Parts: sequence; C-alpha cells; structure tokens
Amino acid sequence: MDDAQRRQEESFAQLAGLPVVEITCLIFPNGAGGWHLPGGSLWTLGFTTTAWRQGSGSVCREPLWVRKLLNEADVRPHMQRLEPGAIVRIMARLRENAGEQAQALWEDVKAVDVVDTELQAILAELRQPVTHQDDLFGVLTLDRQVDWYEVEAQWCGRPVRLRAVANNAGDLEKSLQVGHLLWADQTAWALRIRDLAVAELLPLKNSSWLGDDEVDVSPSAFEERMNLESITVCPDGQFEFSFGDGDLFWGHWIQVYGTVQDGPQRADIVG
Repeated sequence: MDDAQRRQEESFAQLAGLPVVEITCLIFPNGAGGWHLPGGSLWTLGFTTTAWRQGSGSVCREPLWVRKLLNEADVRPHMQRLEPGAIVRIMARLRENAGEQAQALWEDVKAVDVVDTELQAILAELRQPVTHQDDLFGVLTLDRQVDWYEVEAQWCGRPVRLRAVANNAGDLEKSLQVGHLLWADQTAWALRIRDLAVAELLPLKNSSWLGDDEVDVSPSAFEERMNLESITVCPDGQFEFSFGDGDLFWGHWIQVYGTVQDGPQRADIVG
C-alpha cells in the first residue's frame, strides 16, 4: 500500500464513525470524477460542492469535499448523474473542522435536480461571466473549472491562448505581470523556448518515435512542425508553453516549462 492509499484509508476511517446527515449540494463548476489508487480494490468517486446546506439549515458557501468508494462499474453512471450544475440531496457523514476544508463520506444519493431556490440563485450567479480588463491583453474571462483567466493574444504575430492562473486573491495581477515580461521580449523568449524543446526532445524523437519508413528529423524540421497553441502564466513566475506536435509524437502535446527568473527549464511530451 502506498502513502496516498494509506492517507485515504485513514481519512475514510475518521469519517466512517460520524453520524449520517442529509446534505443538499450544488455541484459546480466541475462534476464528479473517479480515480483508482494503487493498492486498493475499489475506486473513489469525488466531487466538490460550491454551496451546500445540512438538512434545512442555512446555506454554506465554503467548499465541501465529498467522496465515496465504489466498484469500477458504478463510477461512470454516478459521474453522469453528478454533473456540473446539478443540485443533489445526499445522505453523508459530515466533518467540519475550523480552519480546514469540510469533508463528507456519502452513503446514498436521495435526489438529483433538487428544487432549492437559494442554491439555484447561487448557480445563476456563478454562471455569469467574470472578466478582467488588462492594458496589454484586453479583456480576460475566467474559466471557473480551472481557475484561470483566458484571452486570445498575439505572440510573434500569431494568435495564441493566454491563460493567467488565479487560484487565490491577488494571483491574477501577479500572473499577468509574468505575461507582461514574456511579451516585452517575445522574439528572445520564443527562440529560447524552441531551442530547449529541440535540444531535449529531438533525440527522443529520432531514437524512439520514428514511424515506418520515417527518416531522422532535422532540428529545423522539428521546430517547423511545432505549433504554439497556448501560454500559461502563474503568480510565482512559472510559465508553460504548449505546442501541437505536428505528429512528431503521434498527436501528443509538447510542453516547455520554466520561470521568468531562470528561463526555460524542461520540455516534455504529454497527452
């Protein structure tokens, strides 16, 4: 059993001894997701509520992390019911500790598409677009599912998606400062980013990812097939450049990571 499985079992054991209560949940902005940890026979299904109430009590707008152990065959049907925007009533074992995120181990789903006027009003509020005006990039729009703001920008004369991470208050301005530094010297940064990708991934391409009858790819050909799709900037100075691979790695993404302080540091293929 690895550490993650042990921690989960300890957490579930703490919840299992608590009384069962009724909770009405607003699932938003993400739906339920399932995963399997090494060493365990069951899958975990989990979701986070944006707003919830216990019984007929007042609505709490702090996140509630809800989980359940299931057989693999039961995971997908529950994911389809517990989708973003659903208001559901569950029976669960609830733990609220001051200073910590509330958690619940749910036993049963009593109802889906529950009529709760206060939670429905909160959902309507959360579905309204949230935007930010930046002097350089224009209007960015929040994607609540991933807690970043997006806008289409021009990088070296070509359109690219800029994503500014904003998990906490004050993060957006710090992330945009990283974007401003990159955009202030686009040509130099673009060269450094592509040079690192070629240096780290071209040997991998030619040693392990050549198709039938495909000859070794040259550095210039490798670079020409990279198509920049998005740039993600973070409040701590990190950035991530994501490229379509032009079928170099059979449809995987090429990603280059680094910081504005130290430059590009690492290139990987993902997906």
